[in-house]
Amino acid sequence: MRKIIISIISLFMVCGCYNYHELNKYSIVTGIAIDKNDNNYEVSVLIANSPKESSNSESNTSRIVVYSGIGDSVFTAIKDIGLISTKELYMGNFSILVLSEEIAKNGLTEVIDLFLRESTIKK
Repeated sequence: MRKIIISIISLFMVCGCYNYHELNKYSIVTGIAIDKNDNNYEVSVLIANSPKESSNSESNTSRIVVYSGIGDSVFTAIKDIGLISTKELYMGNFSILVLSEEIAKNGLTEVIDLFLRESTIKK
């Protein structure tokens, strides 16, 4: 009897789905462009898995959408995009990062710091 109780308890402790995330609640970012206008940053993200058009449409391919946000830092500009987008942004698979000439010359450390600290971005 004791072995059965121990095996049942250990069975519940070895659950493999504790960090499960539904893909439908994420917008997968494939490209990011960052520009600086005056003292504000303008961030544009390219979303690949936007919602499909109506079901009676001839092609069921998904659209590609670009969202833009403005803020006093890159992080606040990305949060501004999060307010516009219906889904949470997932930046783990973005393949291209476009920086303006002004950021490349002057403000590269803030951009690099953001992408190093973001936990969903593959390093």
